[in-house]
Amino acid sequence: MGATLVSWAILALLLQLLVKRRAARAADATEAPYTTSFRLQKRIDDGALTVRTAFVALFTTPIVFCLGYAGFLQARSGPVVMEGLGTAVFLGAAMWGWSYLRWRRATRDLKMRQWVYDAKAVVAKHVDDLRGRGYSVFSDCRLNDTRFDHILIGPKGVFTVQAFVGAGAYQPDLNAFATVTYDGRTLFFPGEENHESVERASMEAEMLSEWLSQTLEVPLAARAVVAMPGWQIKRTSAEGISVINPTQFEALFQYVRPRPLSADVVLRLTEQVRQHCTEESASFDTPTPSGATADIS
Repeated sequence: MGATLVSWAILALLLQLLVKRRAARAADATEAPYTTSFRLQKRIDDGALTVRTAFVALFTTPIVFCLGYAGFLQARSGPVVMEGLGTAVFLGAAMWGWSYLRWRRATRDLKMRQWVYDAKAVVAKHVDDLRGRGYSVFSDCRLNDTRFDHILIGPKGVFTVQAFVGAGAYQPDLNAFATVTYDGRTLFFPGEENHESVERASMEAEMLSEWLSQTLEVPLAARAVVAMPGWQIKRTSAEGISVINPTQFEALFQYVRPRPLSADVVLRLTEQVRQHCTEESASFDTPTPSGATADIS
């Protein structure tokens, strides 16, 4: 048992050293901007490293335990006691079971991280398509302590887009549409309700409106959009902000009520927003995932 614990400690130390080394290399890679894409990819790489380490522990735990117990018997130079053998088998099975659960947990976590990346990529791809409609698309924006996935400035006004990709919005197949009901305030998932995401997106759009209005000394009202990959939204009220599947961006911006801006205001807006965003385009370059991208069951 002691040998097994020592091997676990060594693996944990190696994992920490590898993660720190990767972080140091990433910090030195100044040519790679710290975008959301970059950050999520780093989380995927760290998760994959954890899975590999957990698998090594899963594979080596019974070997190390058996070798340790054999060495213990050899050192005692006495007959095998059944009670002692039973205790050893129980402890070994318990430690292997713990290793298995840790590997399973790490695998589920990695799949969720990959799904979040894929879901963000789907939203970014469809948002970037709006550039063809004359919109400037800014991604990975930060204003004080508020982050925006995307800010759009174009013919019909200013919009903020937040991708809702938390665990509550998990959908294994990003191209299959389960149904969520939206009453203008709350999202009703099967067995779960969520109103925080809609409220937060609304407050963030209001905050951006106030900041732009004060900065430019022109009254502006940004509108919030929440994008939910993998879900079909059944709207039961005309109230509230827009909540859509990313594939509906074209339709939304075709029929949304315009709040036109003068060319001078658009120019000043883009200059102000550009200073607070990492990318003036979609910050993901992955294609739209097809089929199931994760299974966290």
